[in-house]
Amino acid sequence: MKLMDEVLSKDNLNQAYLQVTRNNGASGIDDMTCEEVKDYLKVHGNDLINQIKSREYKPLPVRS
Repeated sequence: MKLMDEVLSKDNLNQAYLQVTRNNGASGIDDMTCEEVKDYLKVHGNDLINQIKSREYKPLPVRS
């Protein structure tokens, strides 16, 4: 299995999410809470993974 496939596997992403919530993760640059991210990923998660795998994903700049 390719490294990117391992990184983007459902198990790995779920473990990462659970670790962030256990650590009371702070919102990022987009000010989304963990609960908001969870809801967003339920709807858009597969599209996001496919965009990353196909190198079409373009993250927003951290600073403007």
